[in-house]
Amino acid sequence: MNTEMKETGDGRAPWAPVLNLGREMRGVGRNMWLAGLGAIDSVEERSKGLFSDLVGRGQKFEKRERPILGARVSKLTARVDAMRHRVEREVGSTLGGTLQRFGAPDRGEVHQLIDRIEKLTQEVEGLKTRAVS
Repeated sequence: MNTEMKETGDGRAPWAPVLNLGREMRGVGRNMWLAGLGAIDSVEERSKGLFSDLVGRGQKFEKRERPILGARVSKLTARVDAMRHRVEREVGSTLGGTLQRFGAPDRGEVHQLIDRIEKLTQEVEGLKTRAVS
């Protein structure tokens, strides 16, 4: 068996089309690589521009909508404050009622007890002073 490749009648080697196909494939691969790099660069460039554009739009929106947003925030703040006071009252009332059922003194009773203790302390101090003299 002869392993030598013989030229075709037109002077080309029979494997020349295979070699050409290999070169073409390398060229296609290189072009695909370059296209991918170009896409990355393009996306990066456009994203910078998009970010700047979004910041500008946000500034315009904020400037235009700030009075409206301020009014909404004020209304919401007032509603939250009103709800907080209402919850405090309800919790205080419920807690006070519960403590009262257990026999715990309320705030007024505690203040009365403090006043009585202070008066008794003064009287004891007065008695001690008289007893020493």
